[in-house]
Amino acid sequence: MAENENDFRLTVIKVSANPILSTETDLNTGEVKIGVRPSKRREYELPIILRPDGLPLYPHNQYLYSRLKENLKGSKTEAQALMAFERFLAKSNLAFDSLSDIPEDGAAWLFTEHLIKNLKQVNVQTGEVIKNPNGYALSTARSYVGIVCRFYGWLHNSGLFFITRDKKPFEHLTGYRKRSGRANDHNMMSHLYKQGGYAYRTTTLMKLFPKIQSIPDHLKLKPMSVDDKEIFINHLKTHWNTGKRKTVALMLRLAIETGLREDELVSFPASGIHFPTTDAHTYDLNDLTR
Repeated sequence: MAENENDFRLTVIKVSANPILSTETDLNTGEVKIGVRPSKRREYELPIILRPDGLPLYPHNQYLYSRLKENLKGSKTEAQALMAFERFLAKSNLAFDSLSDIPEDGAAWLFTEHLIKNLKQVNVQTGEVIKNPNGYALSTARSYVGIVCRFYGWLHNSGLFFITRDKKPFEHLTGYRKRSGRANDHNMMSHLYKQGGYAYRTTTLMKLFPKIQSIPDHLKLKPMSVDDKEIFINHLKTHWNTGKRKTVALMLRLAIETGLREDELVSFPASGIHFPTTDAHTYDLNDLTR
């Protein structure tokens, strides 16, 4: 959506991560003025959201500032997510606290459904956008909803707005997911995998998103069985033994037997391929790697 004078917009201001307040008393009137003590500490760029009337959006900007204090980098993505959220609410004549005991009727749920309805559709095999090219990418939409969920959590923990039975933006879900394969002791998170899986926590909002389509079976890498390998090599010897086909057959056999990559195959010198001579030595690769 293009920004205009009647729209929410982003701007960037420089702030201190840990400002120190100062007070100054007017000796004549007794008035106490509060300000920020000058500091030589580094200032950080904070993206904030401005309302159509030019005023800062509350309490969204307070949340963005709290996130800045946590990672000292700021987050333009979080600001964009909350701005998209607020744009939707304004168009729908809602507010972030437009909630009830039924999450499906609330602001957060309706915003999630809005994002899902406006997803761009991508061909998984080619990456080509086939529908709604101006829509949201699935990863962007999921990220936006995750940020909105964190925003509500921050509101509750800050005491600015409490999530109650009568005011629920979503439900929390917990589960346990089994992992496949062996545990990797060198993994930074290996302590989570010792029991063969890991616990996770999500929300009912995130469950609304479609699952990312898996790679089609014909595009998945599968190990070739011994029998399949023998059939394939015999086919190369029988039908790919003349002209250019013979060269391609040799490249394929090299790939199968040695594990050469594509760029290594096309640059492999022909001089390095020859029939063994009578005085050549034969080494078993399995013996060399033991």
